[in-house]
Amino acid sequence: MVTYYQVTAELYQEHVVPVLNAKRFDTGRGVDITLTDCGAVVVPAAGEQLRLYCKKPDGTISYISGTLSGNAVRVRFTNQLLAVEGIVECELQVGTGSTMVSTPVFNVLVLPSNYDASAIISSNEYTALDTALRTVQSYDQRIINVESRAVARGILQSNSSIDVELEKYHAYIVVGYGYGTGSVSTAHYCMFLVYTGDSTTAALPIIKSGSSNQMTVTPGSGLSVTLASPTTYWHRYTVFRLG
Repeated sequence: MVTYYQVTAELYQEHVVPVLNAKRFDTGRGVDITLTDCGAVVVPAAGEQLRLYCKKPDGTISYISGTLSGNAVRVRFTNQLLAVEGIVECELQVGTGSTMVSTPVFNVLVLPSNYDASAIISSNEYTALDTALRTVQSYDQRIINVESRAVARGILQSNSSIDVELEKYHAYIVVGYGYGTGSVSTAHYCMFLVYTGDSTTAALPIIKSGSSNQMTVTPGSGLSVTLASPTTYWHRYTVFRLG
């Protein structure tokens, strides 16, 4: 069972928010916070960070991510937020980067419980920061995974070509971008799908930013493809193996 207190927080007029009561370790409780600007409901924009900053009676901190539920910001209470009896001072922070707006402070009164939770010791809790860190680490891992599939990369000078040897029975993506030697206004990019058989190779363009002056990828001899750059153009290229 999960139950949520309904709270309205006026952003421009300090006011007394009713104290929210919660017993220790009652993680089936939370709060829905509706933001208002002089009485008008304000809904956070997509992509804005929603975080509840809470200072517990023993001085330790809980910093918890929220989610948008209808027009309200929903935050589920955690064991750490409710670990110490007494008044927990909370404020909701909404924004992105260095642009942040916070609500007036409201209080959660943590009441005693007969439940023996002696194993749970109050400490600082940065759930929102942990979530952000995991997201960054996830993207880092995705980049590493992609980079690990790169089988060739380099620079094609103008009017030059290079043969790239491939394995049989595989699919590859060849990505290239470059500029004309005289002007960056001629920047362009391209992407090719390459697949190999027992002793042959085929190449198909997927994306080309223009109809001419593109890096070309054509089947070479055996299990190779030839990457070529036209006169007055150079390209950076990377070949990724799929699967």
